[in-house]
Amino acid sequence: MAKRGGGVTYMTSYEKMAGALLFVLYIIIMPMVVGSFFGLLEGAFSTSFSEYTRSAIYYYGFLILTILVFHRFLGDTSARFTANVGNSLQIMLTGLVLFYGLNQVFHHVMSLFGQNYSNLINSTVFSQVEAPTPLGWLIIVLVAPFVEEVLFRGWVFGLLKGKNNALAYVVSIGLYALMTAWAFCYNAVVYQDFSTFFPLLQVAISGWALAWVYDKTGTLWTAIGLHALINFFTM
Repeated sequence: MAKRGGGVTYMTSYEKMAGALLFVLYIIIMPMVVGSFFGLLEGAFSTSFSEYTRSAIYYYGFLILTILVFHRFLGDTSARFTANVGNSLQIMLTGLVLFYGLNQVFHHVMSLFGQNYSNLINSTVFSQVEAPTPLGWLIIVLVAPFVEEVLFRGWVFGLLKGKNNALAYVVSIGLYALMTAWAFCYNAVVYQDFSTFFPLLQVAISGWALAWVYDKTGTLWTAIGLHALINFFTM
């Protein structure tokens, strides 16, 4: 099972259910308990972890879980990529051009209204790890994009695409934007400053580009590759 027509690679029932648990763990549970989690680890090993070590444990842990849960899906989507490498790479590069082009339009429009927002993509990348070590680069450029694309594009987008293509875009983009810029949403609600919602549009651009390349190629590796390139050029 797993492929239908010319669209994206589909998941088994097990992958859908296990993916739901992993998704909730990644975007809700772990961000809430991460401090306590590392406190327990440090107590168990009688040591103190640096911020980089914490990031490495966090992301590599999710990398292992993602591979264990979605290994069949990853095999299928890899087969789709190797079957049409040229077209996949062309669409991925087109997505990169669209991403940067739309970002320029966004910043220009915001400047016309006197708004000057910091680049949320940059801020998110820089907050993931502090140490610019080779392993730190690996987390930013490969590990984090891999985990997030499997969850947001592979699981969320793929799960909804078979039912409604437009809904798949809206939900996957919305959840991705909220995860990336939740602090801005919090400020908008608490302080009733709804202009802080505007940065969500910037993240939505990347969410759309990532979903678009996956939708057009049917292989998740184009979304992973595009996400990796965005983070690489940001670094």
